[in-house]
Amino acid sequence: LEAEALVDANATAIKNLIVGNGSSNDCSTTFTFTPPGGTTATHKGFCAPANHPQAGGTVSNTERWEIATLWSDTAAKRYVTATDGTTKYIVEFVGHIFGTGNVSTCGPVPVTVWPYCDTDGLQFRITAMAEGSIAGEARVMLQSTYVAAP
Repeated sequence: LEAEALVDANATAIKNLIVGNGSSNDCSTTFTFTPPGGTTATHKGFCAPANHPQAGGTVSNTERWEIATLWSDTAAKRYVTATDGTTKYIVEFVGHIFGTGNVSTCGPVPVTVWPYCDTDGLQFRITAMAEGSIAGEARVMLQSTYVAAP
């Protein structure tokens, strides 16, 4: 929910940060924001999807959330730490989606180039991972698709 609130408040800025930015391929793109109930800080964890790499990156069959080092490399910290202190999450911009009636607001011609259409809804994939504070406790990963107005 924290990540969805962040996306809702900053959807266009996050999209603009990711599109065309080669750093978004490994989720090292930085964004400064104030999480709900938190303090203003600069975070990484904003990613282009594996099938739409940015700035000359290569298409990958490995989804971003499947990269173990993304979650475990505390030095590079390519994720956002939620205000609860234990949950981590990444935000991927996966493209624009069509509006009411599955019709693009860009016109009658289908737009097929990622990220599709600048005036349609912004679609994000949010992946959160949490694990217990005791070594060996189970990890839980949750993924949601969130659509925000442009």
